Amino acid sequence: MLSVALSLCRDPEQCGTRIKRSVVEGYYLGNCVNSEVPFGIILLEISSNVPQNEPFFTPVCIPAEEKPVFIGDTVHFDSFKTVEVAQSDEIHIISDSANIEKCGASVGRFVQSVCGRRSVCNKEARNGALVKKIENRDTVIAIIWQKDVNCKTEHYVSVGFFKDKLCDLAGICKATYTAEESSASSIQFIFFGFFIILGSFAIL
Repeated sequence: MLSVALSLCRDPEQCGTRIKRSVVEGYYLGNCVNSEVPFGIILLEISSNVPQNEPFFTPVCIPAEEKPVFIGDTVHFDSFKTVEVAQSDEIHIISDSANIEKCGASVGRFVQSVCGRRSVCNKEARNGALVKKIENRDTVIAIIWQKDVNCKTEHYVSVGFFKDKLCDLAGICKATYTAEESSASSIQFIFFGFFIILGSFAIL
């Protein structure tokens, strides 16, 4: 059975052993035309929710609007890279500012396309996402689809474009919780590395 690691933490003393979940189901959200390259995201249903007290996770939201950013907006690109330290590998989380740019014709634009350029060229950075503060909450805007090795304009898949489908499939937008209820329940949507978790769902 396929499983996904939900944390980059490798220390059982700090993180425990509950950082993996089995995959129950998968859903592809994106274009599906024979003449086009598949361009979208995958929503994975995982075996159980991620508790609020699970370490090394950062809660984020999905956009309430289909287009929460515009050309010229400044956001940040969250990712991670592996660094060799004393003959062993350490995983470092990185967060660099990025600007939303117009998608050029060369990237093969889709209605769900978002393009951006990072301010710092971290070539070692793995897959990641664009995140923006909206109403003082970290909100995931888009997931990287095509990384440019020279850190020029990169191509992302819009999360806001699929917000209604994500809400319907994951059931995360149908209820309003008080602060007490929210803190006592499982995390409904978290972002880490290139995984996004919606209750018991994960986006790739």
